[in-house]
Amino acid sequence: MYRIDVHVHPVLVSEILEKYPGLLEKVREIFYIGTAPQPIEVIFKQMEIANIDKVVLLPIDCTTRFGVELPPVDAVMKLVEKYPERLLGFTSIDPMRADAIEALKEQVKRYEVKGIKLNPALQGFNPLDKRVLDFLRKCAELELPVLVHTGHVWMKRDSLEHVNPLVWDKIATLVSDLKIVLAHMGFPWLWETFTVLTRHENVYADISNVYTGSPREHLSYILTEALPKRIVERFLYNKIVFGSDYPRIEINKMAEALGSLDIDAQVKDRIFGLNVGKLIRL
Repeated sequence: MYRIDVHVHPVLVSEILEKYPGLLEKVREIFYIGTAPQPIEVIFKQMEIANIDKVVLLPIDCTTRFGVELPPVDAVMKLVEKYPERLLGFTSIDPMRADAIEALKEQVKRYEVKGIKLNPALQGFNPLDKRVLDFLRKCAELELPVLVHTGHVWMKRDSLEHVNPLVWDKIATLVSDLKIVLAHMGFPWLWETFTVLTRHENVYADISNVYTGSPREHLSYILTEALPKRIVERFLYNKIVFGSDYPRIEINKMAEALGSLDIDAQVKDRIFGLNVGKLIRL
């Protein structure tokens, strides 16, 4: 079994930033993060400490709204090609782009794309827009899972209107063969996430980010308190996947926090890796 982190943002990887002057300024402004740039070896070291075998790198295409990719998909994919034993690459294409479907087909042709990263709040789109639904149907046709931001957003410029997990209940009905990962367990809409997960075979959720304190405090809250432990162990054991949200949170700290939880060991194994195998072709 591979242990996999499905939610790593390569926005501050030095090897990428060095090739794109001005990108760091955009990352600070749009992604709103103050952490110092770090070489890819920092990710590898955190993976080693956490006993994580592979991480999924998630770019975000913000060209329509902000005129920039965070970071460029091509740079991410080249990094994945350099370290295929440790890195998996998702692409990100703004689904409101006129050429979105053609761009997706080109990315799949050019690289070993494992999935798609979308963020309706940051990219500024309605997931139920016909153009977005057509794009999602193409993702399903290409057997590419979509990892989508759901839940809280801190920046007031970004709307909460389209990030409630219930939006994806309708999409999962309209595009039933699309594999969907609801990022951040849709926090604070945890019961809404539970409802969508239990209604649809192809919908999953990741546990990335820490909204309620330290990694241990947050994971304990969402997986044993707000959602009772028995609910997670009985009904969501095959629906949750591990994610850190690096560089906002260290990979090893999130892994340690999950490992420390008072939940069944077999459920932890599923979250760390077994469930990912149903999502991503390894």
